Amino acid sequence: TSLRRDGYSAFGTSNPRATFYSTALAWTFTNEKFFQWEAMSMGKLRFSWGQNGNRSLSNPYIALADLVPSVGTQGYIDANGNHVQYQLLRINRLANTHLQWEKTTSWNIGLDYGFFNNRLSGTMDYYIMPTTDMIMNQSLPGFSGFGSITTNLGEVENRGFELSINSANIKNKVVEWNTTFGLSVYKNTIKHLYYVYENILDENGNVIQIKEKDDIANRWFIGEAISSIWDY
Repeated sequence: TSLRRDGYSAFGTSNPRATFYSTALAWTFTNEKFFQWEAMSMGKLRFSWGQNGNRSLSNPYIALADLVPSVGTQGYIDANGNHVQYQLLRINRLANTHLQWEKTTSWNIGLDYGFFNNRLSGTMDYYIMPTTDMIMNQSLPGFSGFGSITTNLGEVENRGFELSINSANIKNKVVEWNTTFGLSVYKNTIKHLYYVYENILDENGNVIQIKEKDDIANRWFIGEAISSIWDY
């Protein structure tokens, strides 16, 4: 079991720190007296759970607003008839004082096994890893004067299965021959984005389903992989 608390000054002033926990358990059941299968020389069940944080920001000042020179110059005629020019500054980026850590939670259950005095061994693992509070650019309506704001949004879930098999085929003073086989299957799915919902209507205008809106501009679709391509 572990506990850590991390802080990063590039996040918003409200949430610069986050606390992350993890724990793991293991049971070597082949050491128990009731286990009598002689062919299996080693067997261990594992379970782990933990959280980790991501602080990868495209810009360490992304949570702060900034000023940039406005395009072109402005001016006026003073009392003496002189033309006075000056430049304007404008806000280029919206501040987000609530920007915080992106969090990934990992659930893992696994089995370590060995047969025939570990001449045949390997591991099996099944994992689920939801990522929440993802650091994303949320689109803003045009009347706001800004195209987007960096904030914490949505949830993406990764899950998969991994298998490895190792065998010691020949092992003597002259020759040693080992083989390894590996297999992994994984899938990621967008679970949530902005938590904004819309009604799905039938041909008669009746509401048949309420669905969270996709982000077509960014090509993110609820229930699909984050890398899915819906385009020509």
